[in-house]
Parts: sequence; C-alpha cells; structure tokens
Amino acid sequence: MLDKLPLDCLLAVLNQIPQPKYNSKFIPRRYGSTYQTMIYWTKNSNCNYVIPHLMKLAMVCKSFHKIFRSDELWLPVIIRDFRKGVPYKRTPKNMQFKYIQKFIYPKALEEFSITIEKLETDRCRYICERLYQIHIRRCVMRSIVNDEERVTLDLQYGFSRIDSQSKLLIFICEEPSSVDSFWLSRRHALCKKAIRRFKNNTLITHDFTVDKLPCVKVLLGVMNSLHKRTSFIKKEIDRINRLYQETNMDNFKVVPGNHFNNPAYTVYEFV
Repeated sequence: MLDKLPLDCLLAVLNQIPQPKYNSKFIPRRYGSTYQTMIYWTKNSNCNYVIPHLMKLAMVCKSFHKIFRSDELWLPVIIRDFRKGVPYKRTPKNMQFKYIQKFIYPKALEEFSITIEKLETDRCRYICERLYQIHIRRCVMRSIVNDEERVTLDLQYGFSRIDSQSKLLIFICEEPSSVDSFWLSRRHALCKKAIRRFKNNTLITHDFTVDKLPCVKVLLGVMNSLHKRTSFIKKEIDRINRLYQETNMDNFKVVPGNHFNNPAYTVYEFV
C-alpha cells in the first residue's frame, strides 16, 4: 500500500512521527549537541525525521524494508546532515550505507571511546582510594601499637596516563611521610566519600555489564551493518568488565622502567 504513495506523502508522514527518546545519562557531556543531531529533529529543515524512524520502519515487513531503505528517503537526510541543504548534481547510490559509514559510525565510535575512558578512570580511582583507605587504617593501627604521636604513611597511590592513547596506569610511591591526625582524618574521609560516590553512580554492576550499554549496542550494530571487524571492540569490552571485577591489584603487572624520574615509583598496568 505504501509503495503506491508518492514521495511527498511519505515525507509528510515521516515528518509527523514524534522524536525518539534517548536516555541523556549515557550521552557524554563532552559530546555536546553533535550526537543529538542523530537523535533529535532538525526543525529548521523540511526533513524532520531521523535515522531511527527509517531503521525501525524498515524492520516491520519486507515491503517496508524495501520502501524505507530506498535512496529517495535517505537522500533528504544526507542533504540535510552532510551538505547543509545543498542538493546533489549527480545523486549517488546506496545512500543508507554512505550515511551510516560517514555520519553514524564516527560518532558511535567516539562515544564508545569516551565511555570506555570514563569507566576505566572511575574504576582505577576507586581502586586507588580503596587501597589508600586500607593503608591509612593499617598505619594508624601500627602507630597506636607503637605509641607514636604522628602516623607514618609508607605508600601513596595514584593513577595517570602517559598519553591520550595509552591505557590508564596506577602508580605506588614508596616514600614514607609523617602526617598529623587532622590531615589523616581528612584524607580518610575523602577516601570514603570517593568510594561512596563511585558505588552510587557507577553504571556497571554484576547484572549490568559494559556490553549492555546503549552506546556499545549502537556501535556493534553499526559495525555489523558495515561488515567491519568487531574483535577489538569486544576485547575492550571484556577488559573493562574484568577491570570492574577487580577490587585489589591482583591482575595488575609491573611496567618496567624509571617512571617520573624517581626510583620510589612503581607503575602497574591492568592485564
């Protein structure tokens, strides 16, 4: 029935579909409004439908699949998002593949990278704060047994990246430092606050793993449609899932080398 309707009628029907809802909790703040162009209407254009409309309608039946994957319906979206409203002189073919490859895939990959970086940073911060909290308690108990006025901390924990492309590293500084009770109680309270904040705000739990995040599902679906290999994405997903099962540093290995130009620092990497 729909295949007998003229193109103007189909466009008018698509423009009346309400915009899809998307959970803003999973949209990284740094991404801004660029990712939302894939989700929300462009109200200054005559083409106000977005790709979820076409993709969901194409999965209804075989006739819908043929209609809503046609170049006639994908051409206005490409002109709106790629060419700022300037039409083609020579219309290319396979519009859906071009749109997914040039517009959706880079944004989905960038959102995945930002999400993985945030998850890794949050978990390493939690591990450092937890180990530092345990170390503070151990040093306090030692000072009480030895009847010392000041507490001596033997270790300091932290994390950093060598560069933007490298993995997150946890370092331990073995330089003893003597601190008073006020600083120690304040630092211990900061550890407790950071641990509590992580447990309250973390997205990953025993029942909700990384592969269930919306951005991961979108990226894997896009890569499968483009016939791209997903092995490196699945490897990153598995690494973050294993990292979130880590509470100590049992699965961290020592990174050789003289880091921070100080032999007191030992750097660890998650394997």
